[in-house]
Amino acid sequence: MMTTAHEVRNVFTQHPDLGLFGFGTQPPAPDSDFLDQVATARKWLTGAPECSRILAHRSSYAVKHMIEKAAGRYISNGAAIAGALLEGFAPVRKNPGPNCYFHRQEQHHGNDQ
Repeated sequence: MMTTAHEVRNVFTQHPDLGLFGFGTQPPAPDSDFLDQVATARKWLTGAPECSRILAHRSSYAVKHMIEKAAGRYISNGAAIAGALLEGFAPVRKNPGPNCYFHRQEQHHGNDQ
């Protein structure tokens, strides 16, 4: 799954407090490695059975580790969150830390953003 710099910029424009390591962290450089991380996250999110249930009950940090294990590579928390946002999930912040939970938005935009 291809992820463009334009898509990632849109996510970070819509969520200006989202950064490389989650919310309230340094902004990422949308370089090819970060775009690859987001694409890897999106691929896992679209292929994971019962993805909505998984994301509702695990923090973004836990999901990031699930993606890393499946993909065999490092994925930043911010890339996992950006991938989920691009796949139609909305962040649910339960505390002021860098992590979030997700719920499925009614309208899924995917590659339309």
